Amino acid sequence: MNESHDREVIGGYLLVIGGAEDKYNERRILKKFLSLAGDEKAEVLIVPVASDFPEFAADVYVQAFRNLGVANPRVLRATSRQDIVQADAEKLLDGVNGVFITGGDQMRLVSLLGGTDFADRILPFGSDAAIEYARIAAERRKIGRPISQFDAQIAAIARSVQAAIATRNVADFQGCSVKVVNPWEGDA
Repeated sequence: MNESHDREVIGGYLLVIGGAEDKYNERRILKKFLSLAGDEKAEVLIVPVASDFPEFAADVYVQAFRNLGVANPRVLRATSRQDIVQADAEKLLDGVNGVFITGGDQMRLVSLLGGTDFADRILPFGSDAAIEYARIAAERRKIGRPISQFDAQIAAIARSVQAAIATRNVADFQGCSVKVVNPWEGDA
């Protein structure tokens, strides 16, 4: 099978958190996110659109990241799909090496971001990821370990751009031929 010649390889990590992380005390997850994004060189964009209260979530995370040494975290300030469509994705993402999508309603997240220029510039589920998705689903079924649709999509996107997945849910990504790191164990 021919490999795509225009495939973008980003390397790096796709950090799957799952929400409800500590924003005020130890902040292990936020610290790990920053270490993966470049520590003191991290340029962070916060995307709080999944939250029922995106402005409040934005303010909480801006303060949390400032407390961890990020001088000027950026925020995608949007409460509607139209806001996202009209946002200057190129300017928002210029120089960013860590996009932090906050928790909340995942259906809201997909309905607001899906198919927008902004979403396509983060990690699109394009043809390369679709091919990897089919391969992953088939490989996992073949070994008797079917994978959920969402986990297969995450693994497919990561595999298609040669990124690692950072999650505590390591077991669900085994057998996907993608590097998986558990940042909550030791110094991962």
